[in-house]
This record gives sequence, structure tokens and C-alpha cells, in this order.
Amino acid sequence: MKQFYLILGLLAGIVWPHQNAQAQDAKTTSPVLRIYEDDDFFNIRGIGTDEGYTNGSRIDYFYAKRHRDRLADRWLMPSAGRGSVNTYEWGIMEVMYTPNNLKIKDYMPNNYPYSGALFLVHDKLSYNPVTKLSFQTELVMGVMGPIAAAGPIQSWFHGLIHYQKPMGWNNQLPNDLLLNEDLTVEKEILHVGRGLEWFAGTTGYFGTMLDGGAVYSTVRVGWMNPYFDGWAAQFQGKKPRKMDVWAGPRHGAPRRAQFYIFGSPRAEWTAYNALLEGGVLSKTLNHNDVAKIDGYADNLKRGVAEIDYGWVIVYRGITASYTQKTASATMKGMGMHEVGNLAFLFTLH
Repeated sequence: MKQFYLILGLLAGIVWPHQNAQAQDAKTTSPVLRIYEDDDFFNIRGIGTDEGYTNGSRIDYFYAKRHRDRLADRWLMPSAGRGSVNTYEWGIMEVMYTPNNLKIKDYMPNNYPYSGALFLVHDKLSYNPVTKLSFQTELVMGVMGPIAAAGPIQSWFHGLIHYQKPMGWNNQLPNDLLLNEDLTVEKEILHVGRGLEWFAGTTGYFGTMLDGGAVYSTVRVGWMNPYFDGWAAQFQGKKPRKMDVWAGPRHGAPRRAQFYIFGSPRAEWTAYNALLEGGVLSKTLNHNDVAKIDGYADNLKRGVAEIDYGWVIVYRGITASYTQKTASATMKGMGMHEVGNLAFLFTLH
């Protein structure tokens, strides 16, 4: 828990200057706070589980900059071209994986590993309302293993709700450093008025946490603002100020209330996943754990098919969304896995 509070304090130190700066600049969009929870117990079919990627808790702060990106930022986090609408984010996230049987204390090489990670994320979300193109960049900086405190947190929560205590965290994957950059590019294929949109995207993952890529396609249907008018336009339901940066070129005034459903089939290929097969430094420096780590790596399935679907409701600066993620097995011998995501966003000004 100490590590969690330390990183939370660092996050507060990072976002507080942006909060003060925005209060002095009438041209920036209102900042947004997002709280979301991934959990495989969330399931619209009523069939919750507690295995594989079982939980992810995250809090994010979104804001607009007063100044242009520095040279290093422009190189690491590209924009979607001239006239793009840019939103930035700092966040903190903890994730955990567990086997499908929490009662067993012993190492289970033919199952999901016990694995946890705690990391900071920094995003740039760049949308071009003219070319209907987006670039979304995420930088990840954190740790995995016992130092991430996933075991004590899950044990505490299971005790709180009187659920099965996870017995095998002593076998979790060892401590390691996580550094990653993830880049997503999206392009509109079709839109019909302001009630239907279809776009496609591709994502690349590079670093010590995850290496691989994905392709997907998304359809949105309902009462909504145009997707490529900017990230904030998708979630802010309050009436914008005249000089809000996200207002940009738009098809009519932004809607204060939105409701839409979406579906997104996805194909993903993984070259390396530290949270399922051990970190880079662990394999290099900790020879006692190499055999245990390799047991998980040999069972990792590199190709996964997934479909995400759900709904979004926006009203007067408050957003609620639910996403159900259904994916094929990520480990050999395991079955299909479902994870639900519940998110709330609050416009702060």
C-alpha cells in the first residue's frame, strides 16, 4: 500500500500545476476526472469469474495545454495534423492477474500466473475534425511484482466482501520495471448524420511491459457528438464556453446530453507480455525464477480475438459508461474470458 500512496502523491504533484494553470486560461477546455474499474466479475450475462485479467483500477485527469508541445513531446506524442484538437492526461493504474483456482497455494505452470502491476500513464489524445483522423499516444512508467502490492490489496478486498482469499500470491511473478509506449491511429470510414459512425484503428505496443499490435473496427449509434471533434466532445455534456478549444469545426452545436451504443471487434497479436510471462530484468538477473517464468511463457497464446460492446450516457458534465470485453483464451488450456468496465467522468469546471 505504501507504493500506491507514494505514486498517488506524485500524480497529485503533476496534475495540480495544470489545474492552477487552467483556472487562469479561458481558452482551455474544462478538465475532466475519470474513475474506472475493470473486473471480470462484471458480466451482463450474470456469469462473473475471478481469473486471468481479473481487475484493473484507474483514475485519470484530463486537461488541455496552454502552450505548444516541447520538441521531445512532439517526437514522442505526435498530433493528428494541422487543426487537430489535443487533450492530455495523467493517470495511475493498478492491474492484477490470478489463476482460475484461488485455493491452491502451489505454483501452477499450466494456469494464469499471479501477477500485479502499478504504473503511471501519460496520454496525448489528438483528433482532427477535418481529416477525420486521430493519433492517441500513451506512455507507461511503473513496476510489477510484489512491490506493486496487488496481493495485499486483493486479499484485503476479498476479506472485506467475505470472498475466497487468494492463497498463491507467494508465487507471483517477480519485481520488474515497466516502460512502454503505445500508439493508436484511427480513421473514419463512414458517418451518417450525427447518429451513426464507423471507423477503424490500429495499435502498436513497444517496451518492457507489452510488445505487439492490434487492429479493430468500431461502430457508434445513437444521439452523440462527432467522434473526431475531439476526446472531450465525446464525454463533456456541459455547454462549452465560446473559446473552448475542442469546439473546433463541428456539425451543429455540441449536444449537452448524449446516449449511444457501440461495438468493436478486435484482433490482437502479442510478441511479449511481462504480466503473463515475467519481466525483462527478472529473466536476465534472477536466475532462480527463470524456469518458473518460462513455464508461463510457453503457455501464452500470441493471437487473441476480442469484441467490445457497451453504452455511454452523458448529461451536464457527468458521463457513465459500461463496456463488456469478450476475448478468446490468452493462455493454452484456458477458455474464453470476459471483463466488464464501469467508468465515470466528471467535468470539473
